[in-house]
Amino acid sequence: MYNKKLNSINKDKLKHTIHNMSTMFEQNGYSITTSLNERNIYIKCVDQINFTNYETNLDQKEIRLQISLDDIHNIINNCFKSEQGYNVNFNVSSGSLKLTFNALVGGFLKLNFEALLREKILSNDGQLTMKFNTMEQKYEALAKKFEKFIEKYEDTQEEILRLMDNISNAEIILSPRIMSSVCTIFPDHIYKINSTEIKIECAVNRFSNNLQEPSLDRVNEFYQLKKLTINFYRFHDLTKMKNKTIDELRINAVDEGHFKSILGINNFPNLRKIEFYSAPSLSDIVKILSEYKHNIKTIIISRCPTINVVELQTYCQVNNIQLNIS
Repeated sequence: MYNKKLNSINKDKLKHTIHNMSTMFEQNGYSITTSLNERNIYIKCVDQINFTNYETNLDQKEIRLQISLDDIHNIINNCFKSEQGYNVNFNVSSGSLKLTFNALVGGFLKLNFEALLREKILSNDGQLTMKFNTMEQKYEALAKKFEKFIEKYEDTQEEILRLMDNISNAEIILSPRIMSSVCTIFPDHIYKINSTEIKIECAVNRFSNNLQEPSLDRVNEFYQLKKLTINFYRFHDLTKMKNKTIDELRINAVDEGHFKSILGINNFPNLRKIEFYSAPSLSDIVKILSEYKHNIKTIIISRCPTINVVELQTYCQVNNIQLNIS
């Protein structure tokens, strides 16, 4: 008997607690609080700009609907949440706030009722408390948005890492241009796209008519490339290539006279070191480098007889560039 009575008391306490739980909303510039009591519904609206406070306790007689107070409370909350088919209009007039609730229940039953909230003057402490409460609500909303952003970012980052892993296994073929009717892809012309250092042989056999001229315009596709070496370089200048990550460029013309100018070197904005070997026709290094701002700190020249040594030494000394020429 005692246990039954105790359980009954506990149920009543639980019911009372549930009925007095507050629900908070933000709409139309107001911070809104509603709670369901045993005999009425409490509604408070606070203007978020001037902190004007409006309150009321609605009983079932005022609302004049033949439904339970619980159901009315749910309809009011759905209106404040702007659920589909539910809305509320705000109208301020002479110290009061009139709320007009419009509900389409179940998609067919239309219900309309009003609530008149009277203005209640808040003390300075009350205004300060309300301001803190509003800030707390905004912080919580921002925190939730940030959590969702982090979750989305983590998912996106995982997808990017997966794609990068797949891309790193891709290969680039610098397809050679063959002077004969037969085109052969040599292993030396196949590179991993994530290579940091590659060496390109422009001619497999320098004494053969079957000249190998790889597609140097694809050098730009190596997104992590740091050092590029090209042997048997048979182009007039450097305009066929570009890359933003290369910081070392080494070209060997192997005593052939095709390579005459470093025109196009500005297409390698991250260059810090350049090396030119056995280029008997190369001569315009100082002229080209003087025409644009670069980051080159080291120049190595070997067996390039047409270069003006004195001019190059002077340029390097003035621009604090380390020069090694032989």
